[in-house]
Amino acid sequence: MFLELSALQLGALTGFMGFIILVIVITLIVGAFFLWISLGLVGVPDKKREFGSVIITQLLNAIVGSFCCILSWYFIKIRHDTSWGQAIAAWFLAGLIPLLIAFGIFYAIGGSLALFGGMPI
Repeated sequence: MFLELSALQLGALTGFMGFIILVIVITLIVGAFFLWISLGLVGVPDKKREFGSVIITQLLNAIVGSFCCILSWYFIKIRHDTSWGQAIAAWFLAGLIPLLIAFGIFYAIGGSLALFGGMPI
């Protein structure tokens, strides 16, 4: 069975894909800019940190990072005999749960008072 799209749906889908590509490109450029600044701060000579070269490095970093993420999901899927969706959800929750616990501890020891105007006298 083929998916039939109207011209309006196809246009919306194409526009959304274009937006996603634009976000990815902007993210890579911003990341490359910060990498370029960081390389300057650690003393890399100007000749070895041309912006075009830094963009290529940032693109490679993004590809390797995505590959490692997918590899992590694969290991969870295989080792625990789950679906891809369950593996991704478990991976996400494994990062989210410690963050929520840390925020809970922060608020429990009075951290919220410092955020919202200090302790009353």
